[in-house]
Amino acid sequence: MRRAVVTTVLTGAICLLGGAVPASAAPGDPLWVDRYAGPAPGPDAEDYARDVAVGTDGTVYVTGTVASPGSDNDFRTVAYGPTGAVLWSARYDGPAHDFDAAEAIAVDSSRDTVYVTGTSFSATDGDYATVAYDANDGTRRWAKRYAGPGGAADSANDIAVDSSSGNVSVTGSSAGASGTSDYATIAYSPAGTPQWRVRYSVPGSFADRGRAVAVGSDGTTYVTGSSRNLDTGIESSTTQAYSSTGAVLWTDRAVGPGNVSTTGEDIAVDYARHAVYVTGSRSNGDFFDYRTRAFDTNGVARWAASYDGTAGLTDEAVGLAVNPATGAVSVTGFSQGTASFEYATVNYAPNGTQRWVARYDGDENGDFAAAVAVDAVTGAVYVTGTSASSAGRSQAATVAYSGATGAQQWARRFGTNAGSVTPNAVAVDPGTGNVYVVGTVLNAAVSGPDYAAIAHAGR
Repeated sequence: MRRAVVTTVLTGAICLLGGAVPASAAPGDPLWVDRYAGPAPGPDAEDYARDVAVGTDGTVYVTGTVASPGSDNDFRTVAYGPTGAVLWSARYDGPAHDFDAAEAIAVDSSRDTVYVTGTSFSATDGDYATVAYDANDGTRRWAKRYAGPGGAADSANDIAVDSSSGNVSVTGSSAGASGTSDYATIAYSPAGTPQWRVRYSVPGSFADRGRAVAVGSDGTTYVTGSSRNLDTGIESSTTQAYSSTGAVLWTDRAVGPGNVSTTGEDIAVDYARHAVYVTGSRSNGDFFDYRTRAFDTNGVARWAASYDGTAGLTDEAVGLAVNPATGAVSVTGFSQGTASFEYATVNYAPNGTQRWVARYDGDENGDFAAAVAVDAVTGAVYVTGTSASSAGRSQAATVAYSGATGAQQWARRFGTNAGSVTPNAVAVDPGTGNVYVVGTVLNAAVSGPDYAAIAHAGR
C-alpha cells in the first residue's frame, strides 16, 4: 500500500495522520485523516472515495475507486477502526479487467456483512456489479452482475439493506430493449440469490434513471430518480414502491406546473411515522428551486414544499436525512446568493412545516453542499461539501447545526497546500457521534486525485 505525503491545512485544529485520537477532542475537532493513492498513480489516475457507512460497533466502511495497473480502475472498499487504522481493504476487478467504479455502500451489522454496488465494464459495456464482504475481515462472500436487455451501459447508483430479512436492494439506470435507459431495481438475499428484479420505463421517448433507494421496516423498497423526455429535455421525478416480492405497489410521476422539469435526487423512509420523503429540484421557469415531497407508505401525497433561496436564483437539492426520533427532515443542496453559491439546509417538521433554514458562506465565493447526515441521538445535522478558498483551491467544509434551531454549532475546513478537496458523502457513528467525510484530495505529485477519508469528533 503506497501512501502519499500529505501537507494539510485544517481551520482551528491540528490534523492527524495515523496518530492517536486526542482524548480531549471537542466536537468538530479532527480525529484522523487517511489518504490513499492507488498502485497506478498518474495524472489520469482516478482514486476517489464515493460513499461511507458506519457499523453499530463504530467500524467505518468506505468504498470508492482506485486506478490499478493492467485493469484500469477497481472497486476499493476499506474498513477503519476508531483511530483510523485500516482493518482491512478489498478490491473488486471485474472479469474484463476494465473500468470498475463503486458508487454506494451499505452495512448489515446484525449479519456482519458489507455491501457495495457500482458499475463494472464487461467485454461489451457497463454492468451493475454488487459485492458482499464479511464485515470482520473483508473476505468476499459473493459478487453478482446484471446486464440489461439493451446490450448497452448499465449503471448501479445506490444500495439499501432490509434490516429484517437482510435482503439488499440495488437501483440504477439500465439500457432497455427500446434503446433508452430504464430504472432497474434488483433485490438479493443475504446469500446473493436474486429475489426479484423490476424494470420501469415511462412510455415514449424517455430516459429513466434510478437515483436513490431506501427500504422500509416491512421490506418495501422505495426508489426515486428522474425520467427525461428526449424530445423536449423536460425531466419528471418518478418514485416507485415495490413489495418484498417485487410487486409494484405504487408509482408517482411528478412534472412541475407548465410542464417544467422536476428531478428526484434522494429518498428516505421514516419507519415510525409511515412516511416516505423525496427531494430534488423543480424548474421555476428560469431557475430551479428545491422541491421536497412527502408520501405515506401507500403512496398518498401528504405534503410538498419548495425552497427559493435569498436571491431568487438557482437552488438545487442534493440530499436529505430524517431524524428517526423526531421525524424532522433535513434537506441540503446549493443555493445561489447575491454573490455566489452557498450551502442551504432546510429543516421540516413531519407535517411539512418549515422549521429553519441555515446557510453557509465560506471564505470565498463558491460553496456547494454534497451530502447531509443526522445524529439520531442529539438530532444534530451535518452537511459537507466543497468550498472555495482564498488560495484558489477548493476545500472540504463540514458544518454542524442544531437539529432543533438550525444554529451553527461548528464548521471545519480541510484543505491542502497542493490541490483541491472534493467531499462526496458523510455519515455519523450512532455510538460516539463521530462524523466521517469521504471524497478526493488532489495529489500534486501526480496531478491526480487520492482516495480520502476524514474523521471529526462528534457530540
